[in-house]
Amino acid sequence: MNRCLHQTFSVLVILLAITACVLPGQTAQPQAIQPTAGIDSKAIATAVAGTAQAAATQTASADLFAPSQTGTATEQLSDGTTKYIDYDGGFEIIYPVGWLAVRPNSEEFDAALKKQGAANAMLYDQMILDQSNYDPSFDRLFCYIVRPDIEKNIIFGFSKLAWGPADGLSIDSVTMGELVKELEAPDGIPGFRADTAQLHEDGNVKMIEIGGHWTTNDDQGNPASFYSVGLFFKPSSDSTTRLLFTFVNNYRAQISPDVKSIMASIKLIEPGQ
Repeated sequence: MNRCLHQTFSVLVILLAITACVLPGQTAQPQAIQPTAGIDSKAIATAVAGTAQAAATQTASADLFAPSQTGTATEQLSDGTTKYIDYDGGFEIIYPVGWLAVRPNSEEFDAALKKQGAANAMLYDQMILDQSNYDPSFDRLFCYIVRPDIEKNIIFGFSKLAWGPADGLSIDSVTMGELVKELEAPDGIPGFRADTAQLHEDGNVKMIEIGGHWTTNDDQGNPASFYSVGLFFKPSSDSTTRLLFTFVNNYRAQISPDVKSIMASIKLIEPGQ
């Protein structure tokens, strides 16, 4: 592992506080630092109350119907990929082998921080920073491009998934142009210049893809080059899912196929099913 890449990622970790919040169309707000990313006690209380009520009202005829599911889930598939299911939003996505996908403020996040983070200082620092900038109103999933097949115990980039249940973004060429302007604006991703702006429609999913590179300096004044991809799609007419991927530009050839596979895996489902 050369020193230049380590320096690059020291910049990447620091800059996450900027780039992780710059999903176009959302106003970046300073987030209070969370003392620890533990179990959401309110969610547990709600789940317990719901379970008790269901048990109290259960009848023989109710067994004929599957209960509606809410919230989110991750599932480790047999081929080593990770499926993320958003029951509220009505969509699912599959992340490739070598990507660590964890939901913020969850037991799985804590477990990954203790296990994978213990062997990977760069991952640990990135997760701690994500934790401190977690916005429960939008943030649904954090992903880390660890790719141990390339090199062990580092990260090559990160991704953030946000879902807005009342997000009126349109998926069309006009919106795509506006998003490019937002990303390239001084308060967007610093130094970002788009080289890709496309509308995709695969099956029942229509999405905007915007990609571009940006360069900043590390703490020693050396240039550090990154590539970012923004994806935008609507699981329903009144909601929008926004994904931002950022990774070291030198590894674009290895990481870009992973991003394409994620795009191809996006599937809309009935909310609650």
